[in-house]
Amino acid sequence: MKDFDQIIPMLQGGEGDVITGIIDTEARRQKVSFTSEVFPVRHMAISRRPGPAVKQLESLRAMRVGMIPGTTWEQAVIDAGVPKSKRVAFRDAELLVAGLRTGQVDAIVMTVFDFSLAKKHDAELVAGAFVGKAGAAALAVRHEDGRLLEALNGYLRGMQQARHTLLFKYLSEEALTLIAQARRE
Repeated sequence: MKDFDQIIPMLQGGEGDVITGIIDTEARRQKVSFTSEVFPVRHMAISRRPGPAVKQLESLRAMRVGMIPGTTWEQAVIDAGVPKSKRVAFRDAELLVAGLRTGQVDAIVMTVFDFSLAKKHDAELVAGAFVGKAGAAALAVRHEDGRLLEALNGYLRGMQQARHTLLFKYLSEEALTLIAQARRE
């Protein structure tokens, strides 16, 4: 899929039955139904060494900030008050991180989870200030697919211990600390 903002219309049009790894938002709940939380979500400002960490949202507003249109990452950038003239759109996370690496942007906004995965490939990424409120990633289905939603929630309840095991296996110590911090703030 080239444009993330097409994922919900594609689901509604029958081009799939479940969306994975989507963040549950009020606006999206108007269009689709969400399962219980798969993993916690918190957006944060990310920079790259040798540049400084983005410690304050005020400094983020003065930077060229990369984001992916149609995502909560973009909405977090908008909500943080980054002027439109300072926002730079990228098609996907790989290009977004590459834009930071090549200096096309000074910072990006992504979730702690995605930061942890990206940092495994680029050790120079630096976690900064949290942006916005804590949320949840979940699975999404069409509103009329209540039986599927019920089955997925049952599966997720049964997989709760496995989810924790996988989070500890695949996320770095830094990411686990950031998730704990995000839940407290």
